[in-house]
Amino acid sequence: MTVTEILTQLKALGTEKMRAFNAKNGAGDNQFGVKMGDIRVLAKKIKSNHELALELWATNIIEAQLLAILLLKPR
Repeated sequence: MTVTEILTQLKALGTEKMRAFNAKNGAGDNQFGVKMGDIRVLAKKIKSNHELALELWATNIIEAQLLAILLLKPR
């Protein structure tokens, strides 16, 4: 799975209601409005992938960064 495919999935999972909720709590415009549970489901499907996690982190999109944290391999 590529970063572009993942960002497309995250964007599809996002809702305006969740984006407004996150913005109210301090998240900026760099978000899709995806619930954490949906991010966890996506992380389980992708499994650990350190290189992909680093690429997702570099996007500066909040949900992509949360997903990146879940994809990193623990030491």
